[in-house]
Amino acid sequence: MKILHLLDIPWWSGLTSYAFDTIQAHQNLGIQVTLAISKDSIAYKKSKNLNCSILPIKGRKGFKALFNFVLISQEILKNKPDWIISHTGSTHWIALSLGLLFQIPIIRVRAISQKLKTHWINKMIYQKSSYIVTASENLRFECLNLVSSNYKNKIRTIYPKVVEEFIGHKGPQPNPANKHEKKIGIVARLDPVKGLFNFLKVAKIVQESYPEAEFQIAGPEENIPWHSLLNQAKTLGLKNLTYHGFLDSKSLVKFMNQCSMGLITSTGSEEVSRVLIEWMSLGKTVISTNVGSIPEILQDGKGGYLVQPNEPLKMAERIIQLFKNQNLLDEMGQFNWDLCKNKFNQERFCSEWKNLLG
Repeated sequence: MKILHLLDIPWWSGLTSYAFDTIQAHQNLGIQVTLAISKDSIAYKKSKNLNCSILPIKGRKGFKALFNFVLISQEILKNKPDWIISHTGSTHWIALSLGLLFQIPIIRVRAISQKLKTHWINKMIYQKSSYIVTASENLRFECLNLVSSNYKNKIRTIYPKVVEEFIGHKGPQPNPANKHEKKIGIVARLDPVKGLFNFLKVAKIVQESYPEAEFQIAGPEENIPWHSLLNQAKTLGLKNLTYHGFLDSKSLVKFMNQCSMGLITSTGSEEVSRVLIEWMSLGKTVISTNVGSIPEILQDGKGGYLVQPNEPLKMAERIIQLFKNQNLLDEMGQFNWDLCKNKFNQERFCSEWKNLLG
């Protein structure tokens, strides 16, 4: 079997991460994969590690999209794929047009929190696709509201998987060896939607009860420079704050293992919350805002706690509650590890794609 994947966004996100996981799953199933990917993108640089055929394409705006149409047409004529999989809206119309022209079934993968366009053209494109695969039930319900009832069986949810560095452990990773250590971690790009200024407010409240508590941030600078967060921390009088920058997978596992618990303070997005699954797969309790697909995965009161966005006081109260009850903190971490072992492993991810593709 041959599959042509289409991906044209310039940045790295949950969408691109899910696309790469899907490609690797298809390769594990023995499928020959070609990836048409925007050359001027972070994903293009990372695609060299996929060990699949790469078709460099242009961006997605204006005449570049038309140029992509020609390049992808030539690729189809040359290699005759059995499926075309589109990972973005800007490649969906290309996939559908060429799929109809060459009689190739297409799949639209939706793994982004961006609001779904509801005009009649988009509705037609979705309904004429062979399948729609979503990374969460929240996204599936959004798609269900777009298409008519005759097409609802075409929409499937395939939850993301955890990479081997995280799920490969035989059991939950212990909290810091010194149980008196109180380390709270957050893994997020420095971007307003990730709620990092709220994270600082949470830290300040917690330190009033536990002055020794440490707060760790890992993630690349994007739309917020680190010095802006640092200045705000100084204004709040916050101590014991460390910024680690971007970490590769191996370093990230080490970072997360050293934390007592994980926090997610996002005010939106998180339709593919890879970091939530990573915290859980290491047996860590998570306190998170109630956004995106997170409520589908994190069970409130069992694997951690959910709070509404922009409520740092309530999040801080949950942290303090867990610091007072180490047994509960460990039990929640164990619950998360058990859940991830069964629900977010690579075998399950590959199996669901195999069943879909036939």
